[in-house]
Amino acid sequence: MIPAILNRFRLGKIGVVSDIRKAFLQISLHENDMNFLPFLWWEGGNSEKAIIYRHRRVVFEVSCSPFLLAAVLNHHFKQAPEHLEKAAEKLIDSMFVDNCVASVDSSEELESLQRDSTELLALGKFDLHGWRHSDIESNFDFQDNQQKSDPEEILVLRLIWNVKEDARAFSISYRGTEWKEEVTKRRILSLAHRIFDPIGFTCPLTLIPKLLIQECWKIEASWDSKLQIDIERKFERWKNQLIEIQDLKIARRLSELDFKDMNLSLQVFCDASKSSYTRRDIRLHIILPSNYPVVKALIIYKHLQLGHAGVQMLMYTLRESYWILKGRKTIKEVIKTCIICKRFNAKPISVSEGLLPQDRVRDAAVFEIIGLDLAGPLILID
Repeated sequence: MIPAILNRFRLGKIGVVSDIRKAFLQISLHENDMNFLPFLWWEGGNSEKAIIYRHRRVVFEVSCSPFLLAAVLNHHFKQAPEHLEKAAEKLIDSMFVDNCVASVDSSEELESLQRDSTELLALGKFDLHGWRHSDIESNFDFQDNQQKSDPEEILVLRLIWNVKEDARAFSISYRGTEWKEEVTKRRILSLAHRIFDPIGFTCPLTLIPKLLIQECWKIEASWDSKLQIDIERKFERWKNQLIEIQDLKIARRLSELDFKDMNLSLQVFCDASKSSYTRRDIRLHIILPSNYPVVKALIIYKHLQLGHAGVQMLMYTLRESYWILKGRKTIKEVIKTCIICKRFNAKPISVSEGLLPQDRVRDAAVFEIIGLDLAGPLILID
């Protein structure tokens, strides 16, 4: 979803971004759902006087909150008035959680987008603010935002956007001590994933550590052991080049040409490394129906071959050569029939404790209620 939004962000002449202020807090919860979001409040800071309250709004860090926000926004956009339908269609393609990332082709379209989008979201009590755009010729006042005093570089879906130059930039986060640490397979993998690039501009750069990881697997190197000197030298050479990525800037707009009324033929040329080609059977999958008996036999075979692997690993391995329709659902159904997995995944039976006598649980004075333990046999003398 992020790559699709970022690619649409590159189409128009003018890039424009905004976000919804306190988006999650604008969604109220149903009375029955409030019971799932309780929290304790210490009255007057006294921990002995704890009061149980319930959240009446969607909480930011709950795992289902982004889905709830997206569902509410999509429902709201589908209920848009007729004069705001165009803005609703634009927002459906431009919203990611509470961020709006879009592009337009003229100052008039920019003004229309800001005005209509703000009006549409205001109908649902959402405040769309923080507008930034790359149109230096526009005199349109965004009211809540003094664009001239804002920083030139802002984050758009975790990628840097230089608004003044209308260009995308990249950065890598690392600790200063990491450059002096011993080269291990774990460290190579860690640094390789510090670059966030969902579109793939930096693929020529990030390919090198992936090939080094492949070499580490071939020599069966452990995660934290010191690597061979040739791998270490390749990694150090790549690491020194990694700093230069901060100077890399790519124009946000795909092209200065207007493609609206043109019929184009795109001729693609790719000069790639032979080491990065995928196998032919991975590139061209065999499509299989989910209800075919051979498919279930294939899933069972791979399941046993991988040591009773789970759904995710099994699906990834099968997709190297096959594409099973409704694959995840089918794999789950087959794994449920595995007797060995049933035994290992079975939970022990838990017997609920019996209820204690009333005298054991009520408040009483000291020694008012006592228990006496007897150990026998008791010898009685006449």
